[in-house]
Amino acid sequence: MKYKKTVIIASILIILVSLFATFYYERYHYKVNGMTFTLLVKLGGNCYITPYEYTGIMAPKHEYIKIDKTDNILICLENESSFIIFESPSLAGEPNITYNFYSYKYKVFRRRDYHCKTDFQRSLELSEEYQKTRDYYVNNYSFIQMSLKEMVIYTDQK
Repeated sequence: MKYKKTVIIASILIILVSLFATFYYERYHYKVNGMTFTLLVKLGGNCYITPYEYTGIMAPKHEYIKIDKTDNILICLENESSFIIFESPSLAGEPNITYNFYSYKYKVFRRRDYHCKTDFQRSLELSEEYQKTRDYYVNNYSFIQMSLKEMVIYTDQK
């Protein structure tokens, strides 16, 4: 009888720990021009970025960016409902980023789109074009920049 009770308690603990590991997210909130961004970091998994304060225990269903923990992203705020987003490759390779927005407008600049495999000179020109576009938005708009592997988050208000 005592053995059976111990097995039941151990099973319950294993289930609780598994549920905790499955659903637990560390939450970080950042304000940019009065807008709150929530970064949810899942243990051993993906991250979610929401352009609002998210308090749910599960991953958000709508209005989020799903991003790997090794990726880098820059989000510039054109206004309360419009973003310009710059994806940058990390050392792990090209970003794996998913966008799920219904209420927000957004435009994505991907570094890989500014590359020409057959013409090195053209690749340099495209890379400079990407950087100039990025610099323009960074210098003229409020933004939040996230390097998730190092967990370095930088915000700037304009």
